Amino acid sequence: MFGLRAAVSVSSGAQTRLLATRALPRWLHAKMHIAAAVGHFPSRASFSSETVEPLTTRLYERLLNLAGDQFSCLRFLQQGNLHIYLLYVRTVVVGGLAWISVRDWWA
Repeated sequence: MFGLRAAVSVSSGAQTRLLATRALPRWLHAKMHIAAAVGHFPSRASFSSETVEPLTTRLYERLLNLAGDQFSCLRFLQQGNLHIYLLYVRTVVVGGLAWISVRDWWA
């Protein structure tokens, strides 16, 4: 009457782990630290994993730090010198408009 069937249950974490270990390159894997239990009656064991986004830490953070270092020379504009800031903005806008008109004039 009732047929028996085998059921396999897999969590989404297991599927993600399978994808991460089989499809992604090794430098994208999570860093795992395992302290295995030793002996017949072990007292402690631990497992921890560090999931760092390598694209973020290796590319974006470095680019943003580099851009921050480059723009740190403009920090004096944030110190309440409004007239210098407005002069800077005006110079950049006029320079940009001049560049566009000269570029179109030469082409």
